Amino acid sequence: MTANGTASVGDELVASESRLRAILGCTKGIVFEFDRDARYLNLWTHEESLLARPRSEVIGRTIVEALGEEVGRPLAECVRRVYDTGISETLEYELVLRGGRRWFLADILITPPTGGRERTVAALVRDMTAHKQLEEQLRQAQKMEAIGQLVGGIAHDFNNILTTIVGYSELLVEGLEKGTGMRRHALRIRQAAERASGLTKQLLAYGRKELLVPEILDVNIVISSMADMLRRLIGEHIELRLELDPQLGGAKFDRAKLEQVIMNLALNARDALGAGGRLTFRTDSVELDEAFCTQRVECSPGSYVLITATDTGKGMDAATKTRIFDPFFTTKEVGRGTGLGLSMVHGIVKQSGGHIEVDSEPGRGASFRVYLPRVITPPAVAAAADLRPPDATTNGHTVVIVEDDVDVRQLLDSHLRSAGYNVVVADDPDAALQLARTLPIDVLVTDVVMPKMGGDELALRMRELQPNVRVLYISGYPEDPRVAHVPRVPRSVFLPKPFTRQALVQEVNALVEMRS
Repeated sequence: MTANGTASVGDELVASESRLRAILGCTKGIVFEFDRDARYLNLWTHEESLLARPRSEVIGRTIVEALGEEVGRPLAECVRRVYDTGISETLEYELVLRGGRRWFLADILITPPTGGRERTVAALVRDMTAHKQLEEQLRQAQKMEAIGQLVGGIAHDFNNILTTIVGYSELLVEGLEKGTGMRRHALRIRQAAERASGLTKQLLAYGRKELLVPEILDVNIVISSMADMLRRLIGEHIELRLELDPQLGGAKFDRAKLEQVIMNLALNARDALGAGGRLTFRTDSVELDEAFCTQRVECSPGSYVLITATDTGKGMDAATKTRIFDPFFTTKEVGRGTGLGLSMVHGIVKQSGGHIEVDSEPGRGASFRVYLPRVITPPAVAAAADLRPPDATTNGHTVVIVEDDVDVRQLLDSHLRSAGYNVVVADDPDAALQLARTLPIDVLVTDVVMPKMGGDELALRMRELQPNVRVLYISGYPEDPRVAHVPRVPRSVFLPKPFTRQALVQEVNALVEMRS
């Protein structure tokens, strides 16, 4: 062969290897070549960081020598089987590299003898880390969705029970003389029921089943207005810093729920900081692109308000970080906390169309990043609070109650009669419609979710008979699709279960005072 021919072949080999490296770069892959003893003969890669050891320390050594017994032994045995049988195999394994733990998928196949060389085994190895992480996020999301469905159903049943307990304990307290032991017992029953009510609300928040009232908020104002309360909450031994972007823009979110999110992040940081440290709340405007969102479950590209809560506490390991948003998971000792704070934060953020994630390592603190959908419209000015007394003059107005739970129905009857209303109880929606044909009705109090006819449909049909009737919807089942659409008619409001006598009477009073 001529010198030019030799040079030409050499150039082609160099060009061919360059093309191979470029292709491997696109796939984040490595090609290894092994002999019968699972010894490295050659390797090609575009990304040296994917190698467990530098190339010079690998070539000529066996897989076990290079990777260790635990990881190397199964891979070496696979290479020998492929060499002996000629049948290709696929093997998944993981390595701890300089950049952290990574997962790989190896397609191992026989290569025929060429140029006087014996046959060898080739392994095309692809980095599957991003895919595995996305799989894990999807499993986590599915697990949380399943638990959310379960706790949502349980919370619904509890809400009906708690409405009855709260209501009758209120009546007991009002009917017993102050200072007596029986009145103190009744007060404890009411307080326990109110705590249980708070627990069901946390469960509903985790399961993304709460009824939200979103409005356009200035997140900076919400956080700033909470600063004094947060400082009292976390204690003087912890420094609170606010780093708020003045050009932030608004976010559409339920204000009360946003305050819950901020407060629970602060409480979590307080527990992580222990004897002292620093908690920083920072706000920024960010754009999440397709590349960011494809690596995360339930994340959509767009403009977001980013709230970052960073503490200088003890941090957490990978196992804790994986479970940090699970309900009832806590690292605190028994008796301290319910383990629902961060799961509630996760549920509220996800239900509102946002995204949340955490970065942490042991001894290096933690950063929780909350992404809220950003809007350009200026935040609305909050309406003045309704401070009317709960028992305004009722003037004999007529209220019709429709509720399928007999205990709740009797309780509503008692509460509204004691407030001076003429109360008529209907066993079901059909009976209420019959009443509406002959009896002038001022307010309809109706459960939303009932077996034969929902409260939303009942209200519409009653308005056909009596256009001026006001409607108070009640429900302990906020995840039902019908609840999401109430109020469906003008001059109507929604009151979630469980509620107090004061809240019930106040809502009915307000409806009575509305103009037709």
